[in-house]
Amino acid sequence: MSATKTYSFSVPSGGSYILNAVGNFFRIESCSNNLTVKADGVDLQGLNAGDGLRGVQFSRLQFTDEGGSANAVVVVVSSGEPLSAPITNTSIFSTVPNRPVGWAPVAATVTTAAATALSANSTRRYLLIQNRSATGRVYFRFNAAATVALGVLIMPGGFAEFDSAVPTGSLSLIGDIASNPDVLVVEA
Repeated sequence: MSATKTYSFSVPSGGSYILNAVGNFFRIESCSNNLTVKADGVDLQGLNAGDGLRGVQFSRLQFTDEGGSANAVVVVVSSGEPLSAPITNTSIFSTVPNRPVGWAPVAATVTTAAATALSANSTRRYLLIQNRSATGRVYFRFNAAATVALGVLIMPGGFAEFDSAVPTGSLSLIGDIASNPDVLVVEA
């Protein structure tokens, strides 16, 4: 059973509010404007109600207003995700494996036509490809167009992480459904 607590606070216009709370899950229940949230090295921008993070241990959260007016915020913090309250926005990371500081997730829509998700980057030191779809499979390939036959498969709900032997070539993605908007790519 997880320990869960709900916090209500106001973030000043263009300012920040620090919430000293320990957990590995948070979800914004409501807010007046978009927020940037920092959680022990993870920076998430453009968050709104339903957005959040799970799977990353934190000891405090810093909420910064992006809207230019006072921001009334209600957030749930837990040591485990409450079953009745999943993160609903698919454009925000829900599970983040070991990651370096200074990255930002990029949403990608994968279709049945191969597309380049990342250009070659000789300084790439980390790469994560996450398939958050419940049904669509994603295939990836470096330095050539991905195909279902020649791509590496990421099953629905799965991810591929490169943190030691990191490929630096271009990344191509293809899927087995017409449109899968639930793919996230992280490069650092």
